[in-house]
Amino acid sequence: MKKISAHMVVKNEQHWVWFAIQSLINHVDEFLILDTGSSDATLSIIKTISDPKISIDTYSGGLTPAILTDLRQKLLERSTGDWILIVDGDEIWTDSGARELIDTINFAGDNYDFLVTPCKNLLGDIFHCQSESAGRYHIGPYRGHLTIRAVNLNRLPGLHFSNDYPLEGLHDADHVLIQSRHPLKTRLMTHPYLHATFLHRAGHPRLNPQTLSRSAKFKYELGNRLPADFSYPSCFYFPRPRIVPSPWPRRNLWFTLNAAWQTPFKLIKRRIFN
Repeated sequence: MKKISAHMVVKNEQHWVWFAIQSLINHVDEFLILDTGSSDATLSIIKTISDPKISIDTYSGGLTPAILTDLRQKLLERSTGDWILIVDGDEIWTDSGARELIDTINFAGDNYDFLVTPCKNLLGDIFHCQSESAGRYHIGPYRGHLTIRAVNLNRLPGLHFSNDYPLEGLHDADHVLIQSRHPLKTRLMTHPYLHATFLHRAGHPRLNPQTLSRSAKFKYELGNRLPADFSYPSCFYFPRPRIVPSPWPRRNLWFTLNAAWQTPFKLIKRRIFN
């Protein structure tokens, strides 16, 4: 079995960070977490998870796009695994998605530089997500709501982060983006994780401006309802500390009304520019 190191850099992720960690903690060998100055309950929530795999550091200096990339590099240098798994505090993996990813790493991972994973970008609540047509990422032959989250350190000596957030990327020893290497050695997973980047994430909306690019991320959009038989992550059903918010509240009337008039314009714009 391969040793897997999970990385997480957080700031003001009170709503989802507990679920993000719980969805993967049993699938990795170490979980390196760096808090970059949270002013909500993020750090307290992380500390409620008692697991020797978790290592928590804090950074309290001024945070800029360049510094954020440098902090990700420092986590990379601390990794002791064969693979790294990059996880944000707003990404919650389904049980089937986590199993598929880890099984692929363990039984076929030697063939790949990295794995491509789809995601569901949530809108308003955990029951609605952005249309697949809105996904604009291109990774080799794949297009859509896609991310690179699992990377094979054994095949990529000299791996490092370059460029400032949010354009930071992983490069090989020849300074080539790993998704631009030729021939491309990757594989697309079939099970998506849930991405809460467009939902409220901090303990209070007024804290959003404290986090790089956060204020622009919340979206009013109706989206598509997830299927009635969608298998939500089992961690949503776990007993949780009182400090951890419930994942189950539905979007309110104010959100729905705002999303109803904004959605048509977004769909027209998407059709023109996509």
